Amino acid sequence: MAPIELSCSARKRQTIIEAGTQVFLRLGYETATMDLVAAEAGVAKQTVYNHFQSKDGLFRAIVEEIGEELLSTIAESAQQGGQPRQVLTALATRFMAILLKPSSVALHRLLVSESPRFPELGQMIFTIGPQGAVDRLAAYLSEQAG
Repeated sequence: MAPIELSCSARKRQTIIEAGTQVFLRLGYETATMDLVAAEAGVAKQTVYNHFQSKDGLFRAIVEEIGEELLSTIAESAQQGGQPRQVLTALATRFMAILLKPSSVALHRLLVSESPRFPELGQMIFTIGPQGAVDRLAAYLSEQAG
């Protein structure tokens, strides 16, 4: 599959998300600032605010991005075809590789520590993560069963 070309705005947004992830992981939510994210991303602070209205919004976007990465792994594994056992083994391997990345482990710790501040993130994480994975796996297995 050919890489998808991103618009300039989408590339900047992605750069800000990556920079925000690094700043949040390095400093924690409380200490992180939009100024630091802008500096890390190499963009103006206003550019960060053009994409994300607040630090909360950026933090939520980061969590959504991680969840979508996990869910796209399921879709990609299912699309590769092959016997269900092979597909599920490849999926589990890719899924665990993502979950066990040092940045994923650090983000999980950050999310746990920030759950009192963002109680709705717990539901979002469940919906995107475990529940989303179960739903996509169920659809794949149902399709395979005919």
